[in-house]
Amino acid sequence: MLQLHKIHESRSFEKLLNQIKSKTVFLDESYVASSNARKETQVIWKDKNNIVDSLYGKGAYQLLLETRRTERRRIKLEHGNKFGLVNQIEERCLHEDLSKIRKMNYEVKLFQNIFKFVHPLSPKLIIGFQPRITRHLNELYSYKQTLSKNSPKYFRSPIMQIIDGELSPYCAGNKIEQHSLGIVLKPYFTRTILQPSDIVEELMSQKSKYLTSLEIARNAKQYSRCKAIDSKLKEVVQFHYLIESIGKKFRLIGKKLKGVKTQLKINGRLTDWPDCLVTNISNRYRQFTVVSNFEVNNTSSKDIPAIALGRLHIFTENLTDTIALREYLSAHQYNKFRPFSLFKKKLDSNYPLHNSIWWP
Repeated sequence: MLQLHKIHESRSFEKLLNQIKSKTVFLDESYVASSNARKETQVIWKDKNNIVDSLYGKGAYQLLLETRRTERRRIKLEHGNKFGLVNQIEERCLHEDLSKIRKMNYEVKLFQNIFKFVHPLSPKLIIGFQPRITRHLNELYSYKQTLSKNSPKYFRSPIMQIIDGELSPYCAGNKIEQHSLGIVLKPYFTRTILQPSDIVEELMSQKSKYLTSLEIARNAKQYSRCKAIDSKLKEVVQFHYLIESIGKKFRLIGKKLKGVKTQLKINGRLTDWPDCLVTNISNRYRQFTVVSNFEVNNTSSKDIPAIALGRLHIFTENLTDTIALREYLSAHQYNKFRPFSLFKKKLDSNYPLHNSIWWP
């Protein structure tokens, strides 16, 4: 009886939400995962200098830059305004230093690109307000008031809006203002470190669960579910094989992704990103004026994974090995098991077609 009640709640909630989504522009986790805006994600390093120092030795990168600047000044002073000659001499004398600097910048950028794919792990929604959705918003607001504490938190969490730069609960009749928002994400891992034997045990446990689920689905003749489970089972088997292969060359440890702290930047101030936010989005503008930027914040040199399967992320003991491991993998292997690749690669079937052209 309780299960039927939960199913009814879920259907009622989704119906109300989809009525709103079908009549206005919106952003949800599908947008965050697959939008072109993610190409503009900035990775804000808390300890970038430590990352550079651990890769190349303390101060080596800065010393190389300073040596190159000093040599360029000397060449220009010696040869004056002979630009062609100056360029030839710089190319000949500084070629080795420039190659080293480019290599260092490329390797640091590899780490930054890993974090560009971080996304919220729990559903988030930004609804673009239009007068025609007022009735539906009020219905959703009223529905949320009727839910008990046993209902899922995502159903019960209040619809929020921004008033005077602060998040406030939405109420019928409130004026909806327009804002430009920034999204800030911060991933964090559990403190428990999994040794190679623990990693294998974790994968065997996942494999056992999928085999049991597959057997149950087959007996129930749930063929579409069988196909989905079989696909996940193959991923676990492939990942297990990959771990055994690279474990012969690298010392591996594992950590589980505990969560991703998600915040909105409103007028330069950070606030937690609510499950559901309604704000005024003008039809004249596209998404880039609504979400001004994405940031991944406070990444640490100790938390840079090499590959991952779901929430299980694999690390090496030092960053040099992480780069070597990346080069050891084929492009197909890395793309299949890239860190933070938990997002759906396809839009949800409930995603309204005419809005998916805009969002994302």
